[in-house]
Amino acid sequence: MSLMGCSFSILVCALWPIVAFIMPQHQLGTSYGCMQAIFNLGLAVTSQISGIIVDAYGYFILEVFFMTCLCVALIGSVLLYLVDASRGGFLNLSSNQRLKLKPKDTG
Repeated sequence: MSLMGCSFSILVCALWPIVAFIMPQHQLGTSYGCMQAIFNLGLAVTSQISGIIVDAYGYFILEVFFMTCLCVALIGSVLLYLVDASRGGFLNLSSNQRLKLKPKDTG
């Protein structure tokens, strides 16, 4: 459980800042709002599914469910990395490299 908690923390601290790099400035609030709504929906659905699994099958199968979710997230991360790499690797640039590519806001 501790490893899953640490993995989740790393995911969140890496995922949320990406929005500022890929979305236009005037859509950031909407983007973060949509992300938060989807995140809360996922928490609600996962809580319900977890309760059903524990009641029907026990805690071992619940851990299998959580590990399956982590494997799906890992596959999604690898796919995101590969798609980004095939399109030039914008998400993996350093902040200095990103500033050179991004046009300056004129106000």
